[in-house]
Amino acid sequence: MIVLMTDEWLCSSAVPAVGCVVQVGWTPLIIASSAGHTDIVTYLLQLNSVDVNAVNSTGQTALHYAASKDRLQVACLFHCTSAFISAWPYLSSTYRTLCLSL
Repeated sequence: MIVLMTDEWLCSSAVPAVGCVVQVGWTPLIIASSAGHTDIVTYLLQLNSVDVNAVNSTGQTALHYAASKDRLQVACLFHCTSAFISAWPYLSSTYRTLCLSL
């Protein structure tokens, strides 16, 4: 239910708030990454206003959630961003190898 509401919100005309924090530090990018929505993550990563290194209240980034939930397609979208570099030590060797091979 939350994911559906998030998708509707992200796709609504209110999208100028893509950099906002919606719940305990969860940004739209963190929510979409955690849920495995590659299309929304792709869109958000194309925006200059999105902080790819934003952390939630537990210190996790969008990339951390994608990797921890086995969202390989989403995690690999970050390979050309500063988020990939900062989270590199936390990613398993499997993710690093697969993402770099794409």
